[in-house]
Amino acid sequence: MQDWVHPSEIAQDVLLGSHTHVSVGVVFQGLTYEEAGLSVDNAPYTIWQLLCHMQYWQEKLVKHLRGIEEVSWPERSVYGWVQEKGPTSEEEWSETVVRFLSTMHEAVELIETMEVNWSAHLQRELDRKRRQSLSPSTKNLEKDQDRAAVPSMLQVVCDLGSHTNYHLGQIVLLRRLLGLWPPPDGGASW
Repeated sequence: MQDWVHPSEIAQDVLLGSHTHVSVGVVFQGLTYEEAGLSVDNAPYTIWQLLCHMQYWQEKLVKHLRGIEEVSWPERSVYGWVQEKGPTSEEEWSETVVRFLSTMHEAVELIETMEVNWSAHLQRELDRKRRQSLSPSTKNLEKDQDRAAVPSMLQVVCDLGSHTNYHLGQIVLLRRLLGLWPPPDGGASW
């Protein structure tokens, strides 16, 4: 059996990129602000809108990791999307990418320094999932309670990783459809 891996090791791989995850910085590499605002037929968002959306949620999740209790969670996900198709300048584009990458590195650093009993968090989540699978009524009740509750540290770490990689994958797909992939330093295209 494999030894326990600290979540910070997983966070580095998932949030910053390695193994099956494209490096976060590479995803935006070589894009101009004009390209970030290009639309693809039948795609609901541009690269810019996806980046701003990820940054919006990332900042909220990182505040939660820092222990800031006043994090306001919106009632609807629509509040996390910008309407503008693209940035207004190269400066705005570059600053937003840098802020996104900086916040991502901050998240990894916070996870590395957390003094959390990760195995207890994991056990609690597994117990909750097991209860939900046994009783549909429990599942609905806990789902309603989950929406109202402040997310656990484990939920935040998992949400940050899955949410970021979901949208990074969309950005890579948009870049491919626009003929803008791979970036200058290369990137997996399979």
